[in-house]
Amino acid sequence: MKSKKIFVTILALVLAMSMFAGCDSGSRSKSGKKSSKSESEEEEDEDDEEDDKEEKNGKEDKKDKKDKDTDDIMDPEENSIMDKEEKFEGFTDPNIKAMAEEYEAMGYVVEPVTASEFGAQDYNYVEGFRMYSEEDPDTFFGWAKFDSSEDGIDFVNEVWIANCEGYIAHTYYENYLTFFIDGLYGGSVSYGGLMEYVPYEGDGRENTASPEDFDDAEVAALCKEYQDKGFKVQSESYYDNAFMAYGVDENRAHIQVLCRKFDDKDSAVAYLDEYYSSTSMTEITMTDNADGSVSVQIDDTTGSLVTFPMVGTISESGLVVLTYPE
Repeated sequence: MKSKKIFVTILALVLAMSMFAGCDSGSRSKSGKKSSKSESEEEEDEDDEEDDKEEKNGKEDKKDKKDKDTDDIMDPEENSIMDKEEKFEGFTDPNIKAMAEEYEAMGYVVEPVTASEFGAQDYNYVEGFRMYSEEDPDTFFGWAKFDSSEDGIDFVNEVWIANCEGYIAHTYYENYLTFFIDGLYGGSVSYGGLMEYVPYEGDGRENTASPEDFDDAEVAALCKEYQDKGFKVQSESYYDNAFMAYGVDENRAHIQVLCRKFDDKDSAVAYLDEYYSSTSMTEITMTDNADGSVSVQIDDTTGSLVTFPMVGTISESGLVVLTYPE
């Protein structure tokens, strides 16, 4: 029994030594200056290596294409590439979702609006939509949701207003904005960043006055001056030699100009002082100038009146010209 164990042990050692010798022989042949392989075998190995490289490159190309396909999505209707994040997958904001479903139930078309379509990628835009009747798609009502009212107000001021021809905008309590932008939209941004908007072409005002309507030469000349600037001038029905002019200033903000001729400077001063000092909501300041005119500024004391401050002059002849926001 003992001799059998010795025999098994010796046999195991012999096998182990032969395996080690084979490995050593193989390593020496690879490290030698000349391989023991034939030239045909070397050519086959080179071909195999080239095939392996091509297969690896093909796999990498497929991987790159797959990655690109996941980044971009082809829009079948527009036949254009859309970012994956822009692919609409349903409304998530509760208010937007509820309104969209309500309008759809009423038979309106609900069209989602993405951040890139809106130009609001940098303003924490959440989502939004336009709703319209199928018969009149150009007449629509839009809703948009931003993270906060500050985001929505910044977007309106820095994107829409910054590139417009004219606008009227009023901010209330720093988190509520109303706006009317010529040739674009009119609407508001309210608390929580919810914005509503509709198409807005402009106020539709026309010139209804002409210099010949006024018998005072100063008023007639001023009427022509404002019309030459592109303002719309309309006569005041309650007073003679008085008109309102509507236009935009150098900042594209809509302004209005009140022009009225009094009998003399003192009459004009007394009227304005009495009218604007009679209420606690406004405060008037008058400053005499060296040329005999009076500079006028009328301020809002409440912080809520949108057509203030009013700034202008009273000429020595009694002509009042006041300019203020619309």
